[in-house]
Amino acid sequence: DQARLRHEIDVSDLFQKLIPQGWKETRAFKKFIEEQKLSAKSERFKKLIKNNPKLAHFFVTQYVMAYGHFSDNPFAFQIAELLNPSDGEIFSVSNGIKSLKKILKDRITHYDGSIRKKHQIREILFRNGVFEGVDLDDVHGSVLCKYLIWNTSLDKLADILPKKWRFRKLKKQCKKSNPEYNWFTACFDIPREFVPEPLKENSVLISDENKELLGENFLYLQLKQSKFEATANLSVNFLLPRSALEEDESFFENYFEAIKTKLNFLFPFAEDKMKLSFPIRQEQEQTDTLFPLNENDYEIFKQSAEQNGTRIINESNFLNLLKYNYKTVSPNFYISNPIVFNSFGIDSKMLLGLKVTDLIWHEVEKVKKRAMRSERRIA
Repeated sequence: DQARLRHEIDVSDLFQKLIPQGWKETRAFKKFIEEQKLSAKSERFKKLIKNNPKLAHFFVTQYVMAYGHFSDNPFAFQIAELLNPSDGEIFSVSNGIKSLKKILKDRITHYDGSIRKKHQIREILFRNGVFEGVDLDDVHGSVLCKYLIWNTSLDKLADILPKKWRFRKLKKQCKKSNPEYNWFTACFDIPREFVPEPLKENSVLISDENKELLGENFLYLQLKQSKFEATANLSVNFLLPRSALEEDESFFENYFEAIKTKLNFLFPFAEDKMKLSFPIRQEQEQTDTLFPLNENDYEIFKQSAEQNGTRIINESNFLNLLKYNYKTVSPNFYISNPIVFNSFGIDSKMLLGLKVTDLIWHEVEKVKKRAMRSERRIA
């Protein structure tokens, strides 16, 4: 089933039809979905995962890592894309994501645009139906612009959108974007001599295939080590319900102890040498350093988790996977957040950005042509 779908579907045509604008494009996309049977879910796949819990957990974890959501019964086409990324992938580029980022940055800067990463936006300047720019922090002041592309989390956008009736629907969608689960990250220091050679940079550890993939039962491990350092740093990512963001330090300490016990399986000789390096209680931090940070590790820990979420998606129709529209009610304001492409992998963030820039440049060319016609008439 997967091989047939992968080789029969024209992925270039699919990408061009994604996120349709207007009733004509929506009708064409629905027709494409119907003809290619993209909404058909694989009965064979469902039987396969029911018979083998280990295999079921393998599929679910791969899906979570690639698409950022849980789905017990995903679409056969997306599963085919996931399991064979070397052939016919929708969101793939030959030189990787770095090349894609460079293309996007070059396009923006070529048209006198600027990318603001670390500046805090206090307000979006809006007048006469269009956005004029953004008001940044006290140091950088206001920045005027012709077009605005929002490429970060939508929950922040809801608070700074203008208090206008026309934005009520977008605000409502932004507030609904909060995920059901969040990725929390703890770090452990381990002496390098106790790190097994086969353990690579990214690993997944599932303790019990009959339990939920939450807490210490599902650990995503990222190992960083250097031959010049005596210790290796292990980032341990684990999922908890969103309600955990409101919990205190003692709630997480129980998880850290449980995680440490699970890690002893991978590092059997490092039990006494392994120690938690992040987050640690404020009273345990060193205060005799030259430049103490005076930051609460647990606050940083929660803030990071809030930015990295996972959703539950069980859609019956392929078209329903496109939750948001990148074109807003304002003609010069666009959204290129990965939530728009709810289920299409981590590269979708950049590719949607490319699609938005294409749309903007197309509009710019239209304006230029109209100006040239006016000049000819005057001449």
